[in-house]
Amino acid sequence: MAVKINILVFGNIADIINKSEFQLENINNITELKTFLFDKYPDLKEKTFKISVNGEMTNSDTLNLSQNDNIALLPPFAGG
Repeated sequence: MAVKINILVFGNIADIINKSEFQLENINNITELKTFLFDKYPDLKEKTFKISVNGEMTNSDTLNLSQNDNIALLPPFAGG
């Protein structure tokens, strides 16, 4: 069964991708997600952004993804 994940995109990352949400299939971990995104949207390589999985920030490129995980691509932001 193909793993389907939900991607939410914010700020200048959404401007590059030209959408605020979409779904992907057959992405098994964060490394595969980044590879897909950088291949499809090369301008992302120049941007700094964080990735959260189901509301938890992750720095692990090897984190395995599961069916219907919610992934957010978050640009840097200032608190106030």
